[in-house]
Amino acid sequence: MAVGIVMMLMGSVCLAHADQMDDVVQTLIREASEESLEDVESTLLRLGPMAVDSLVRLLASDDNALRMTAVRVLGSMDHTIDEKLFQALRDDRWKVRVAAVSALAHHQSEMVVKHLLTKLHDLHPSVRSASARALGRIGNAEAIDSLILALQDAQRIVRKSAAKALGRIGDPRAIVPLIAILQEGGVVQRESMRALAHIGPPAIQPLSAIVSDGNQNASVRQIAALVLREIALLERVTSIADSVPALGVGLRDNDAGVRQASADALVIIGQPAADLLRTALLNDLDPGVRAEAATIFGRSGSATAWYAEAVDALILALADQEEHVRVAVRTALIRIHVIAHGQLVAALNDKNPVRRMGVSEVLGAIGHRGSIQPLETLRKIELDPAVRTSIESALEVLHAKPSAKMPSLPSPSTLKGSRSSGF
Repeated sequence: MAVGIVMMLMGSVCLAHADQMDDVVQTLIREASEESLEDVESTLLRLGPMAVDSLVRLLASDDNALRMTAVRVLGSMDHTIDEKLFQALRDDRWKVRVAAVSALAHHQSEMVVKHLLTKLHDLHPSVRSASARALGRIGNAEAIDSLILALQDAQRIVRKSAAKALGRIGDPRAIVPLIAILQEGGVVQRESMRALAHIGPPAIQPLSAIVSDGNQNASVRQIAALVLREIALLERVTSIADSVPALGVGLRDNDAGVRQASADALVIIGQPAADLLRTALLNDLDPGVRAEAATIFGRSGSATAWYAEAVDALILALADQEEHVRVAVRTALIRIHVIAHGQLVAALNDKNPVRRMGVSEVLGAIGHRGSIQPLETLRKIELDPAVRTSIESALEVLHAKPSAKMPSLPSPSTLKGSRSSGF
């Protein structure tokens, strides 16, 4: 809207009657472009008490632009207008009640919270849902008990909003009720997962207990592991290490979904899980667990000092008795080749011929021409025919490659895959 039009309308405001003021307010909003709407809202705020009644009446408008602008402006006004919004909460039209709730969400007095709590029992689910969202935005802990009860509402939209609100408030009292509705599925389940992740460290112990409890439903165990992954993403705190033993149990779960979710969490946790993964890789009786541990190391590698120990463990596991474990180990080493290359070259002198053969295969697959000289040296003294064959195959590949510099170090996020939320 042109500034001149705004000023002209402002100039006539003081003389306007109620119906004229309604026209002024609606004209300001309707004539606004997307770029000038913020200025219009500022103008309406400056009108203050003169525009309040017109804005409240707009809460009943069928025009979404008018209604939502009124909500934003009323929400930005001070608490002197609360009583008018409280009256709108009693309007017969549910859309008006929803709009009033939305405006009150920007006010944080005890009286506002009290009125919003009553609207959690409104006859219309959209009003109850809006009230839950508003209480979550305000963040008053006095709403916790009522929001927990709202998790049992007959309408999904209300349960979803209640879960989201509880997550925003972040009170640990909500953990157990949120866990209880994880089995529901759909949007309520996803919002509950987000809420638990947002609550963060206080939820780690109960979620860990679920992952390791074989008596729990497999889908719930999987969800608990996924939430632990989200906490690892959102909360860089030492307490996430407390979940590692339970996730280690999850890595051995009979359910594939639980195993995958536990592995995904361990990838993000990284160093605190290193000892568990090393033990699983080298000592677990289940070859499937050993292979998964190798895969996790390949996904979670980073150029930090601790990871040298992980590379050592992977090199040791090149001599695993099971071929599919060795394949997983080789794949992991190839994936983190920038980190592992130096240790792989040193391992060409390993006493175990199976390990030397595996190292040769990995170096050939990596394709770094800096491996040619150490492989040539080993070939001259290697007595084992199988190892010699692997060396020759690797050299054939390397000699066929053009000279190139060692590739640049990938970032930890690249090695780990996407670190974005899975919810």
